[in-house]
Amino acid sequence: MATRTMSAQALPMLTERYERNSRWLAGAVVGLGAVVLAGWIAQVELLKRIATGFVAMNPLTAVCFTVAGLSVWALRGPGRWLAVGGGALVGILGAWRIVNYVAGWDLALDNVLFTGELTEDIFPNRMAPNTAICFALVGAAIALVASGRGPALVAGQTLALAAGAICLFALTGYLYQLALFYRVANAIPMALHTAVGFLVLVMAVVLHRTEEGALWVLADDSAGGHLARRLIGLAIIVPLALGWLRLWGERAGLYPTDFGAALFAGACTALFAALIFAAATRIARLEHAQRRFEAALRESDLKLHREEARRESEERFRMAAECSNDLIFVYDVSTDRVEWHGVPENGAAGGLHLPVTGEEWLARINPGQRAHIIQARERTDRTGERFQEEYEINVQEGPPRRWFARGAVIRQGDRPIRWVGTVTDVTEQRRIEDQLRQAQKMEAVGQLAGGVAHDFNNLLQVILGRAHFALTEIPPGTTAHEDLLEIQAAADRATGVTRQLLSFSRRQIAQRVPVDLARLVEELIRMVGRLLGSDIEIAFTPGKDVPVVMGDPGQIEQIVMNLCVNARDAMSEGGRLVLDLRGVTLDEDFCRTHPWAKEGRFALLSVTDNGEGIPPEVQSRIFEPFFTTKEPGKGTGMGLATVYGIVQSHGGLIHVYSEAGVGTTFKVYLPSAGAAAEDVARQAVRPVIGGTETVLLAEDEEMVRGLAAQVLEGAGYRVLTAANGDEALDVFASQGGQIDIALLDVIMPGQSGLRVAEQVRRRSAGLPVILTSGHSIEAAALVAIAGPVPDVFEKPYSPTALLRRVREALDRAARA
Repeated sequence: MATRTMSAQALPMLTERYERNSRWLAGAVVGLGAVVLAGWIAQVELLKRIATGFVAMNPLTAVCFTVAGLSVWALRGPGRWLAVGGGALVGILGAWRIVNYVAGWDLALDNVLFTGELTEDIFPNRMAPNTAICFALVGAAIALVASGRGPALVAGQTLALAAGAICLFALTGYLYQLALFYRVANAIPMALHTAVGFLVLVMAVVLHRTEEGALWVLADDSAGGHLARRLIGLAIIVPLALGWLRLWGERAGLYPTDFGAALFAGACTALFAALIFAAATRIARLEHAQRRFEAALRESDLKLHREEARRESEERFRMAAECSNDLIFVYDVSTDRVEWHGVPENGAAGGLHLPVTGEEWLARINPGQRAHIIQARERTDRTGERFQEEYEINVQEGPPRRWFARGAVIRQGDRPIRWVGTVTDVTEQRRIEDQLRQAQKMEAVGQLAGGVAHDFNNLLQVILGRAHFALTEIPPGTTAHEDLLEIQAAADRATGVTRQLLSFSRRQIAQRVPVDLARLVEELIRMVGRLLGSDIEIAFTPGKDVPVVMGDPGQIEQIVMNLCVNARDAMSEGGRLVLDLRGVTLDEDFCRTHPWAKEGRFALLSVTDNGEGIPPEVQSRIFEPFFTTKEPGKGTGMGLATVYGIVQSHGGLIHVYSEAGVGTTFKVYLPSAGAAAEDVARQAVRPVIGGTETVLLAEDEEMVRGLAAQVLEGAGYRVLTAANGDEALDVFASQGGQIDIALLDVIMPGQSGLRVAEQVRRRSAGLPVILTSGHSIEAAALVAIAGPVPDVFEKPYSPTALLRRVREALDRAARA
């Protein structure tokens, strides 16, 4: 028998109806048992039997019907285990009655309730054998159905159907008056209403859970389920009715036996042919309906698949548009509407509220470029060629943006109907390109400035050296002596100018020396005053206890100069500039409330102006390279960026505070160098002493070479000169390595000073080397030279500085 544990296509409403009918049938069985028991109690024969001449229902049978009906009623819900007990009790009573029949016992269980009233005229009123068998089967069926699912449910339904078959035979026997069908041997027969009660009870049991088990097809939403529900009743009732009609006609003498047989066969044939035709028609209709449904389902699936594919395509397009830096537009020519994709939720891009019509789009284009864009668009409409143009477009706030638009036209016949394309905001790209071009120009200017500074330093070297010698020859107090001092001072100032040029060209060597800021700023104020102009009042307040800092004096001067120039530009109509210098200590509490700060001792330089101030939205960008709010051509955007870079390289801090219309204060914090550096900065300079060592002097400028040789020889040194690198190597080789120190210009004809230093170090590893130049020397170049890194000595230098540097290098080599 085909079974299943759960019908995937069971009809919920049908199963609920079967369940409801099962309980009503169980109630009918309980009512039957109760009526018969009432008849036994009241001795009403009509209640015990259907009519006079029919067998009465045994009272124990009535009790079993009552218990069985109640058990079926309790199959659902919390009373399920009561159903198990009731079914087991009914089964046991039936089985015990069978045992009595088989063993020949008569333990008179039927006399328990009604003693002395259990004797019929013909048969002793005991539970019939076939009744006992049915109760044994039905009782076990109820217990199994109530106790579980799966195999137990199938077994219970099968036992119930077996009991149903027995009672159906009994009813057939009564219908055809065949005692063999409702009586076993000479025992009491099954009562007619007992057979009816069993049929109702079996139906109550099998209808309890039709969606699973042996009879699942009755609740199935399939062609088989529909046919089973339509034909099962007809297949049982109609043959029985036809057989009864044939037998009634024969007994009434309406037709002979052979005619009755033929009539029965023909009627059954017609019946089953009609049933088959009805079944086939039903199946065909269901199949056609199923095919239409499947076709509709396929069409629906196809539409759903297309819709999903469209949504996926749109989602991919949307994600691609959002991930792209480009804006995608679709322009409808007939409606003049523009649809944008890849746009932020607020409909703005780069500060621009996007145009929604073609007319608005054109109106926003720079008027000087509008005619050209219109011509390009008309050319694309006419020829179909790709549109690629770059132009400025006005925004609601801020400067115009630069757009690069690409597009293609879609035609319907010869008529353009739609444009599709992309727009790229190239404003930032063009700004970076402009900055790059500006940086390249600045680099070229820097190279020029470096070359000029190098040549100028050689001239200053001679001027300062010869002025030094002349001062030693002319007595103080004379006009000539005073003139020489002025010449020397002018040369010193010119040296500062060359340092600025080298700093601008990034060719100045960053020297970290102890710096007294108060003295540096005070000396710089005089030059700053001339630079700023007479309409700006300058005040400097040097505080007490200002710590010495380790830094490059030239770069620190550049910090002060750039901040002062920036303040001047903010005071276009004149104003007051205040420089304040003091020592401060930033503790943990200060750093907690000022996240940009760090703990330590600092020299604080404040530069304050009463200019127009810096807007809050600009303050976060003022230290960016090339960022400027000045008009084109009036600022490079590198002033404050240079200040920030120098402060950072010195391990310091910089903070700005500004109010629009009030002014701006820049605060520069440079870390204290400590007590040792302060002692070095303030200690007396040691006297310069000479020596008797041999010095290799290589310098291509004859005046500089002669001056340096004169200074060194005047201090007692033996000097061997060379005009270029090759000559210096020849001199070194001719001396057999008897050279104590080499003083080499970096840039010379032939081999450079770096190349010479590398070769002499390979021949004499411990030889001290001093490199001189107006240019800076890259650290990578110095690392390539074998042995200790050479000293670097900037031009121009004074005779005293030259002697001190040579003596220090010789003493350091001797100690090593």
